[in-house]
Amino acid sequence: MQSRTKPTPAPPKPDDPIVVRVNRLIADLVPGYLAGRWEEVVEIRRLLGVGDLEALATIGHQLKGSGEAYGFREITLLGAQIEDAAGTDDVSTIRQAADRLEAYLRSVKVVSDE
Repeated sequence: MQSRTKPTPAPPKPDDPIVVRVNRLIADLVPGYLAGRWEEVVEIRRLLGVGDLEALATIGHQLKGSGEAYGFREITLLGAQIEDAAGTDDVSTIRQAADRLEAYLRSVKVVSDE
């Protein structure tokens, strides 16, 4: 008697990229900008570990101010969320926003306007 095995499922498809169009005049600056946001994700996690809410509020404020200027509205929204949550000692919301920022950075695909 031959044993029946379930077929191996196909690997999951990666999330669809989030396409963001940026002005061609700043397109060369965007990779450096996004690299800095990756560094901030690491720093947010470190600051959560030591409970430095003041520094977290500062990072949130900077994200809020810079995101939309580069065409990344989601970064602005997450920065505002981090800043507000730091002001109310809501570390759970900061952690969730950091997770969402990381997921966003993994998914974003930048296209330059021509």
